[in-house]
Amino acid sequence: MSEVISSIPSVDDEKGHFVRIWFRSVVAHWLCMESIYGNQLVVMFIGDQGCGKGSFIKKLLPEQLQMYYLDHINLVNKHDTDMALANCGLVNLDEFDRYTKSQQATLKYIITKADVNARKIFGGNITYRHRMASFVATTNETRPLKDKTGTRRFIVINVPSGSQMPNLEIDYDQFYAQLVYEVCEQKEVYWLNQEENRRLQILNKDYCEVDDFSTMISTCFRKPEEGEEGCEMLSVDILRVVQMRYPGVKIDHRTRSILGANLSSMGIKSHRTNKGYCYTVVQIAA
Repeated sequence: MSEVISSIPSVDDEKGHFVRIWFRSVVAHWLCMESIYGNQLVVMFIGDQGCGKGSFIKKLLPEQLQMYYLDHINLVNKHDTDMALANCGLVNLDEFDRYTKSQQATLKYIITKADVNARKIFGGNITYRHRMASFVATTNETRPLKDKTGTRRFIVINVPSGSQMPNLEIDYDQFYAQLVYEVCEQKEVYWLNQEENRRLQILNKDYCEVDDFSTMISTCFRKPEEGEEGCEMLSVDILRVVQMRYPGVKIDHRTRSILGANLSSMGIKSHRTNKGYCYTVVQIAA
């Protein structure tokens, strides 16, 4: 497995660690080992048209499992979505940048589902089925992530311009036997802890769509440098500062939620208090 992961252009040890966890989760779901959470990670490949992203992904499954590969998903039709979750082993969200912000929020919900409750066409009873599918994504867009609250779910691999994805001959028996051994015998984790989730948000900030609000925040506040003492501020107080410079900003629950996602993507630390979340920031002079 290490050979497959290390062959991917631009994948360092840290990204390789996250990809390995994703692979374990894929196998754990196929083995029906997880009944509470779905595989909440998505490996996303960003690269030039024709660099072999889709071919590499499809080749992760042996020929006898190709029938369980899907290169699209219909978010409009709940039945189609549920069937994809229950019947497919690997779903490729091809051309991920075409999904709107609201569709990416819907995807975030779908990706977290552990099971599927659906009624067969012309059927009367609701049936519950285990969620089998794991997700990957491909895009040519350099900033495809529109929903900042869901960035911790993506392991973004940027294939350098001019590079090609590897065309490996995978020993599938050995590849998947190793994953089964890690999950079943070694009891290796196939999910991320809180620190790893925060780290993914930081790594993905350069792949997020730039919006006016994130620009407003970054012109008012920044992360303290190493050894620099920051100021502890509640989210509402941070918004008041932003509002003084940009009067059109509203202070409400939605804005505070978006603020938190933006500050987290900037690597700014926070902790919960009885008055709300408190952030360690440095205010930038106007």
